[in-house]
Amino acid sequence: MDDDALALVIDLRDEALREVAREVDAAMTGAFVPRVLPDVPGEPITRVVLLVDEGAPVVLPIDATDDVRWLDALARLVRFAVLRGETVREVAQRYGEPYERAMALPRWELDAVRLPERVRRALG
Repeated sequence: MDDDALALVIDLRDEALREVAREVDAAMTGAFVPRVLPDVPGEPITRVVLLVDEGAPVVLPIDATDDVRWLDALARLVRFAVLRGETVREVAQRYGEPYERAMALPRWELDAVRLPERVRRALG
């Protein structure tokens, strides 16, 4: 994999997840949580980098895309799945909007990848 290639970085470290939990709590109480999509990347994104507390960042491949809505939704689903202790697919179906429920989600081969158990469960 090209080390200079653009990547979707999903921060799953404890501090980042505490921030996500605060945002979810605010949204559950009816508070408006604005979502701003990033700019369209200059080249397609072909990998996801997971930042975890236990070890080095984990790099996983995805089909090349510059669809920022899909990338944003994937990041939100992964973070929420880790928080809930559910899989990304379960979260998409249970809590997702029609767009998230219809997304083609990546299927990663994780057998040889070192991941914290809660992250492995979410991606399973």
